[in-house]
Order: sequence, then structure tokens, then C-alpha cells
Amino acid sequence: EVNSARSRMRSSVNDMSPDAHNSARRRWKLGALLGRGSFASVYRAHDPNEPDNEVAIKHISVSIDAAERAKALKQLQKEIELLRDCDHPHIVRYLGTHRSARELYIVMEYVRG
Repeated sequence: EVNSARSRMRSSVNDMSPDAHNSARRRWKLGALLGRGSFASVYRAHDPNEPDNEVAIKHISVSIDAAERAKALKQLQKEIELLRDCDHPHIVRYLGTHRSARELYIVMEYVRG
């Protein structure tokens, strides 16, 4: 059942439109701030149609200066590739990405703890 739910979440996230902010806000209801780093914030979120379907969403504003943006996007691409390739019960699952010219949202499995 857990794998089935993960597959549903992954496919629904990847089918979204390229307008990151609008698609992420329509699909997920952002909740509490879980953490903040130098260029990203991570929020707990859930699907309003499936309240038990919780995810963690890393929100990155790419409207920073060009040098910082290039560095941040390169680092994030590596993170996405690593998460996408991992399939282990002790590593959060990557569920999808929403990207626009100014924002990037990385949707991951939410793990309580």
C-alpha cells in the first residue's frame, strides 16, 4: 500500500504544468516551516484531497543574483539526481520538481521524526 501511494504521488507530481508556483500551490497546501538554509526553505505540506498524503517541499527562490543562482542550481541538480536514483527505506524519496523562471520546488517524501 505504501509503494502504491508513493507511485500515485510521484506520477501526479510529475504531471504538473511548468508554472512552478501556481502548480505547487494548487497541488499542495503548505504547512509549517521545517527548516531554512542559505538559499532554500523546507515546508511540510499535504494534498487537500488526501490529507494523510504528507510531503516535504523544498522551496528555492532563484531570483538571486546570477552567480549565486548558477551555483545554487548546479548544487540542486546534483541533489535531485542523487535523490532520483536512490531507492532505500532510510532515504527520503524524490517525488518531483516544479520549476519556473524564478522559483524551484522539490517535492520529497515527508518522514516524521
